Amino acid sequence: MLKKEIQVKLRRDKKSWLEQECAKINKWNEKRKSKELFDQVKSMQSKKFSSKNICINDVNGQALTEPDEVLKRWNSYDTHLFGYPNKKETKDAYKVAQQDVEPEPLTSEVEAAIKDLKAGKSPGLDNIPAEIIKNSGEMGIKALHNLCCQIWKQQEWPEDWKLQELVMLYKNVETTEQLPLSISVMPVRSYSSPYLIE
Repeated sequence: MLKKEIQVKLRRDKKSWLEQECAKINKWNEKRKSKELFDQVKSMQSKKFSSKNICINDVNGQALTEPDEVLKRWNSYDTHLFGYPNKKETKDAYKVAQQDVEPEPLTSEVEAAIKDLKAGKSPGLDNIPAEIIKNSGEMGIKALHNLCCQIWKQQEWPEDWKLQELVMLYKNVETTEQLPLSISVMPVRSYSSPYLIE
């Protein structure tokens, strides 16, 4: 009997709390305050606990659990995986050979590349979402076309475009056999390919 009364009161209090939170959300919506609205919605979401497992094997199969050792293992794994070249080779790799020079990209090609951008994706290192680029209008297309033409003439990638961010993902296997999968997130976005990256 007591358990039932407690459950009834808990449900009533939860309903009352939800109504108050929804009223706050409606208030922010009516005032067109999107930041406050989304903050309010975010505060209502339940935060689920997820433990972080930082155990991976070294090259000899021994389990590493210390954060410093794990980071060193990631570093050696990526160095081995990607075989980072020295700076001179990297610079030469981005230069376009003089005999392979083609005509500059057309405005229509840049516009087509912008239209092909997918919405809702996380931005690159430049923190510019695809939606902003797609909605930049004629001025944005001209600006990007001018940028592409300058790069085309210089025959060298900008230094910012050579930067990359490695995101470590774990395989879904037993804890002791986990090795990070690396995904390279480069700031050279699809508005520059397929016309510049070929």
